[in-house]
Amino acid sequence: MAPDQRRYGRRGLATGAAFLLFASVYPLLFARGGAANAALCAIPVLIAGYLWGMAAGAVTGLVVLPLTTLELVALGVPHADLPLTFGQGGPAVVLVMVAVGAVVGRLRDLGTRLLGEAAARIASDRRYADLFENAHDVVFTYNLDCELTQVNRATERLLGYRREELVGMDPGVLIPGDQWERVRTMLNDSLEGRPGGPYEIEWLTRDGRTVILEISPLLLTEGGRPVGIQGIGRDVTERKRIEETLRHQALHDPLTGLPNRTLLEDRLAQEVKRAERDEAVLGILIVELTEFKAVNDTFGHLVGDELLRQVGERLVGATREADTVARMGGDEFGIVLGGISGEDDAALGARRLLAGAGIGIALFPNHGAEPATLVRRADVALYAAKRAGRGFSFYAAEDDQFNPRRLALRAELRDAIQDGGLELHFQPKVECRTQRVVGVEALVRWRHPDHGLMGPDLFIPIAEHSGLMASLTTWVIAEALTWSDRWAESGRRLSVAVNVSARQLQDRQLPESIAEAIRGHRASVGRLHIELTESAVMADAERALEILGRLSEMGIKLSIDDFGTGYSSLSYLRQLPVDEIKIDRSFVAEMLHSDSDAVIVRSIIDLGHNLGLTVVAEGVEEEGTLAMLTALGCDLVQGHHLSKPLGPLELIEWLDHRELRGAID
Repeated sequence: MAPDQRRYGRRGLATGAAFLLFASVYPLLFARGGAANAALCAIPVLIAGYLWGMAAGAVTGLVVLPLTTLELVALGVPHADLPLTFGQGGPAVVLVMVAVGAVVGRLRDLGTRLLGEAAARIASDRRYADLFENAHDVVFTYNLDCELTQVNRATERLLGYRREELVGMDPGVLIPGDQWERVRTMLNDSLEGRPGGPYEIEWLTRDGRTVILEISPLLLTEGGRPVGIQGIGRDVTERKRIEETLRHQALHDPLTGLPNRTLLEDRLAQEVKRAERDEAVLGILIVELTEFKAVNDTFGHLVGDELLRQVGERLVGATREADTVARMGGDEFGIVLGGISGEDDAALGARRLLAGAGIGIALFPNHGAEPATLVRRADVALYAAKRAGRGFSFYAAEDDQFNPRRLALRAELRDAIQDGGLELHFQPKVECRTQRVVGVEALVRWRHPDHGLMGPDLFIPIAEHSGLMASLTTWVIAEALTWSDRWAESGRRLSVAVNVSARQLQDRQLPESIAEAIRGHRASVGRLHIELTESAVMADAERALEILGRLSEMGIKLSIDDFGTGYSSLSYLRQLPVDEIKIDRSFVAEMLHSDSDAVIVRSIIDLGHNLGLTVVAEGVEEEGTLAMLTALGCDLVQGHHLSKPLGPLELIEWLDHRELRGAID
């Protein structure tokens, strides 16, 4: 039985017992005392009003005299009708009884309501206090002097102070001076009713650590006047650290810690604007190490990497603090020299850097006004210096035409695309959970008659600058799907991934080029994956969204390559019709030995799964890395630990051997 039913039952029993007792005693008292005892009829009226409210009290007052009179008449009590006929005032007595019952009942109803409201307020306050105290987030209240007036347990745990210490504490102890502008902005926005926040504000803990709270404020008022602010704060220190790590990784070379090409170009653009404003001169130097390949081949990559690190440190030491030293890739470094007087200053700087290096120099405004033009012309000057055997060279227009190897390769590459001089190698992609091979990545190679097997890094830039990328991509996709069809005929349905360059993503005709490539392979279109680097997508996210949408409509799967290095906008990532993200190998390679890289990999896996995407880790070189990725829930992996890129026939042999080994195991 419900509590209300039990309560009403007890009240009904009490009312019935009281009425029976009154009905039993009243005739005796009336017989002895006469009509004067009729006033006792107010007793059941009071009981009904008190226990049941105004309506019950009024009804009882209306019927009590007639009913008691009938009882007295039935019992033969003398003068039984006297209360109703006394002085012809019987109706007035009934009205009085009704009024008494109604008043008592009304008072009872008001009292019950007030008690209910008070109980509800107490329960609400208790619930609020429980929520305030037990919330996982930091919850606190400030008065208008920025003094803490209330804190919860989470605040104590995070800051390391007891509640008694925090309440009334000088706010300068908790909030560093450089954060007060943000605090004032939060207070002013709250007082003026402007929607804002959350606000990221740094706080100091008892042990001197800095934590970052993401605070959502609520204005507290009393009588319509503001009296303070309640804040709900979430500790985002770790998240901000990861974001900063990702930002740093996106803009810095992981080997040397120097700015990368992206950051160099950004700073060069800033310096160009400053030089335009001040009518000044600046220089861009491209530095290439001499015989670095020989060092790498002779002593190995570890020694080569250490050499690059030391060269980076020495270049920084040989330049001014205001200059930018960046690693452009491979054995090339870039240096931006701002505020120089002209060629003499640039030449002096180059001579300080000359040991074991060739240097190309381009000056603003002498050799160009656009950052990209300056970088390209410094590169031309570098090749001119190497050809001439000089340590360094300034850009000269006549040098642009003297690059015989590049010109020859351009013509030979066009012939290779048309005449079948290229070949594809395939690197397997393995499902972590089942260890099953589910796809491959197609990697183009050029078997050059003079230079041997050339990797894409040697001829893709030539194709991009020669207008050959569209035909090259068409060939790669068609060839990849041809092999995919052959594998499918033998019972192996493997997806095949093809890389598309950043320059191609800016071409609105890309979907048409790909449509041409897949003509004749309609059955295998669903197995085609197009991979684009994160930085390429974010270079022009709006255009990328349009082009990728058209590719997705064609049934092509889309993958974001090198994820974690391009600092992409999550809002755009959510809109892009991508199916897969690939964690950049720089994070995967060091995740066993670097807690920060492991955290980044775990965060990317969680992010991908939360967005409904397949997550691939590339660059898996160790069994321990594979085990950790599997434990973290990564979907697919690829890397030399599993297999290097293989020719199509070698791939078949590798798959047969793997399946045979699996059957034996």
